[in-house]
Amino acid sequence: MKRILFGVFFVVAIAALLFLLLGRDESEKTPAARLASPDSVLYLELRDVPESMKRWPETTLSKICLEPTVARFFSRPIGQIPPSWKAAWSALVLMTGFMNYPPTG
Repeated sequence: MKRILFGVFFVVAIAALLFLLLGRDESEKTPAARLASPDSVLYLELRDVPESMKRWPETTLSKICLEPTVARFFSRPIGQIPPSWKAAWSALVLMTGFMNYPPTG
């Protein structure tokens, strides 16, 4: 039951993220105070995702994630993802072109 709830939460979170990224109108900047309520716990704004993806390999966090022990730590949970979810993620990536890394152009 927990896996199903986690899966549903994960799919909804990814859908919401894609909706926010793809449905964003850059012509008008809205202040964060108007977007988030005063009692918000977290406000996250992603400005330039392609540029951030270009800079990612040089970041300290990227280098930490590439260390063998950390990569092994991440590979265990990733290896337990059901094949149907992996196929869904792959289809989503192909449809959106979201993970075209390294960026071209």
